[in-house]
Amino acid sequence: MKTKFFYLLFIPILLSCNFFKSGSEEDLFPFENDTQFGYFNVKGETVIKPQFLSASVFSEDIALVQTFDSGKFGYIDKEGKFIITAKYVMASIFNEGKAVVVEENGAPTVINKEGITLFTLKDADELRFFNEDLAAFNVIRDSIPNWGFVNVKGEKVIKPKYARVKDFYEGKCAVKNNDEKWGFIDKTGKVVIDFQFDDALDFNNGKAVVFKGDKAGVINSNGEFIIKPQYQAIRIDGDDFMIQQNEQYGWCDKSGKVFVKPQYNWISGFFNSDLALVQTDAENGYGYIDKKGKIVIKPQFSHGTSFFGDFAMVKSGEKYGIIDKSGKFTVKPKFESIDLDLFSKINTNGKYKAKFNAVNNYSTK
Repeated sequence: MKTKFFYLLFIPILLSCNFFKSGSEEDLFPFENDTQFGYFNVKGETVIKPQFLSASVFSEDIALVQTFDSGKFGYIDKEGKFIITAKYVMASIFNEGKAVVVEENGAPTVINKEGITLFTLKDADELRFFNEDLAAFNVIRDSIPNWGFVNVKGEKVIKPKYARVKDFYEGKCAVKNNDEKWGFIDKTGKVVIDFQFDDALDFNNGKAVVFKGDKAGVINSNGEFIIKPQYQAIRIDGDDFMIQQNEQYGWCDKSGKVFVKPQYNWISGFFNSDLALVQTDAENGYGYIDKKGKIVIKPQFSHGTSFFGDFAMVKSGEKYGIIDKSGKFTVKPKFESIDLDLFSKINTNGKYKAKFNAVNNYSTK
């Protein structure tokens, strides 16, 4: 069985690689104190006081929150004001100006930022939000999932026939057939890279990670290997790759040459930064290295994020704060908990596993 790593959460979406504006005051981060969620800025100032049962990261300047009184979901702006009433039993975050919601006893419905219904997919058991103008939907037949895609008009442009699907990136989507093999289709549903892989991830900068057996490699947009399957796992990190070998993590370049040998218990990417988060061992915790593998900020934290702009979030002891690239705290640790969506978004440079990307047909539960 291949090793799954690098992800903190478990359902995929892609948002802008420049989601965080270099740590500007416009960025708001969900945090939890005394079982209530609110938002703070890069200065550590509470901008939206803790008041929600749960809260997502902001996406397209809108955040999905769950209220205490009804337990239902709605959407707020960066002032904390509801712009779409909390009336949904399930909901996704916004992507490409649309979100998927379900009202009580309802079916998956797509709304715009004004809360206006665009269409409802009554026969779908699950509907993801839109990526590149297509959204994956699932219809269960004889207890077997069948995945297809709808367009922004709600038209089923790719019939539900796949056992599993990812999402469309760079015009291609990884799909799994009934023979348990993965390949890639284009937006018309045409198979453009044959079913031959045991797993496949999304395309990113013309490259995709694929698995043959329990080994990971990298293909180009034509399906040709640029790094043959040889690692336990790989993840794209800009022009380079994070790799896992013998249960340890490091980096190789686009030719497959290792420039930071696998030696860490855990890593996050450099992305657009010159520093990356690593865990040397469980005792010393997490610190930051440069691209030569030199430790720049010594391991000392309980956890942390990749740098977004000039800042990173770290856990020191039992609380979270913000550091700069010298390792000094710009916001002392004072937050009890940071929402995992935020960690996932920063630690994947926007391409992350979010818990609010899809909804199920509530009426069938």
